[in-house]
Amino acid sequence: MLLQLIQSFFGPRRGRRVNKLLSRGLQFQNGGDLGRAIERYRAATTLDPRHDGALCLLGNALRLAARSDEAVTTLRDAVAAAPDSAEAHLLLAAALPLRAGVGDQSC
Repeated sequence: MLLQLIQSFFGPRRGRRVNKLLSRGLQFQNGGDLGRAIERYRAATTLDPRHDGALCLLGNALRLAARSDEAVTTLRDAVAAAPDSAEAHLLLAAALPLRAGVGDQSC
């Protein structure tokens, strides 16, 4: 259903390119190459700036790379793009302590 929505808005070619970039980004991230993953996610958000999944992946990769200001900004964009997305809110909450210099803490 999401793919159909993307295709109806951008056409099938752009939707496939976004999905391919996200898939490749995940491969790089899972392989430990956050820099290349961030490049792919950023390219996907260039094609579709309101794609909440791409914004979440980019924001999380930036968070993991300790680029907290960029992560928070990107994840705020993800929340704005999908205000009902629990994932976007959780990732933003995880990134905020890093920005404040607090680091990851558990309850």
